[in-house]
Amino acid sequence: MKKILPAALWILFLSGLFVSLAFSEREHKLVKCRNIEVVINNDDENYFVEREDIIQMIKDNGDSLINQPLWSINIPKIEAVLNTHPSIDSAEVFEHVNGDISIYINQRKPIARIITKTNESYYIDSEGFLMPLSPRFTAHVPVFDGDIRETYGANYETDFSNDVINDSLFKTTSLDDVFSLAKYIVADEFWNAQIVGVTVGEEIVITPRVGNHKIILGDSENLEEKFKKLYVFYQEGLTKKGWNTYSIINLKYRNQVVCSKAN
Repeated sequence: MKKILPAALWILFLSGLFVSLAFSEREHKLVKCRNIEVVINNDDENYFVEREDIIQMIKDNGDSLINQPLWSINIPKIEAVLNTHPSIDSAEVFEHVNGDISIYINQRKPIARIITKTNESYYIDSEGFLMPLSPRFTAHVPVFDGDIRETYGANYETDFSNDVINDSLFKTTSLDDVFSLAKYIVADEFWNAQIVGVTVGEEIVITPRVGNHKIILGDSENLEEKFKKLYVFYQEGLTKKGWNTYSIINLKYRNQVVCSKAN
């Protein structure tokens, strides 16, 4: 008798659970989307996309969402559509039992603006991928120009952060150098503020924000050593002699800084 009673209680509990789940499932099918919340991560002060862009992309895909039953909303499909936007790094979509839909957007972070030899312009982002310019927002990043021949259309799917590509033995495009140098610059608060432009050619030449000099970097190898030399020279040389004393500061020679005086 004692064994029968607990078994009966378990049967009643499971029956109640199944009834509750069935009821919840029926209720869920009746719930319709009543509100769309769009949260865009602007931590890096990039404003490439706005709420209206997200809603329009969903509408263009044939989804109205508002007043649409939650059970009929294809969440993975919406995420896949939003992730095709060239300025979106990731998109996550969630539905809530009250009928709300939440969309969380992480934007891509450009670290350099490219101007090619044919005057085409685009960005390279922190992950090593290319992204187009935006008619709405211009990122405040160093500008790279010069002998850059890679077009956006032929390279936007290439990952320039790839370790094999960035190996000096396997480098095939000038964008490998651009990514390496841009990544180093934006990671340092001082150089990110001081460097406004970089010209790529047989040698890499940097244009600083303060001072009328040009900085010859040579190639993109040994960046930490070269910028350390430059920083020491700034502190011990230019701050004493004046920021416009030299027209050229050459860093390409190992363990020395070679300068040409301004006229």
